[in-house]
Amino acid sequence: MKQFFSILLFLFFVSFSQAQSKNNLNQQEKNLPNRSIHLKIYVDSNSDIFVDGKKVSFKKFEKELKKFKKKNGVIHYSRTFSGQENDNKNKEVISAITKHRFPIQFYTDNTFSKVAEW
Repeated sequence: MKQFFSILLFLFFVSFSQAQSKNNLNQQEKNLPNRSIHLKIYVDSNSDIFVDGKKVSFKKFEKELKKFKKKNGVIHYSRTFSGQENDNKNKEVISAITKHRFPIQFYTDNTFSKVAEW
């Protein structure tokens, strides 16, 4: 009889832990970014910021990031590699993106056709 209750108790704990594991997995899946939703950000050699092909001010760019945060997507980022003239703007843009903890996919050009490989 003692063995029966021990086995019953063991089965209860196993089933409870599996339920907890499934619950944790579901929560983790909800927190994963949706890779099919993306916001394209490009900084050109004049330090102009483009969001989805439209030129925006830095203030408007930050507003777009806040709106995009609710969508739980991925940032597609590219810039012109022309020297130091846009380094400060690039740092500001990257800082704003990382402040919101967005995942970033880097690209080599403004068409977002070739992923940057490091």
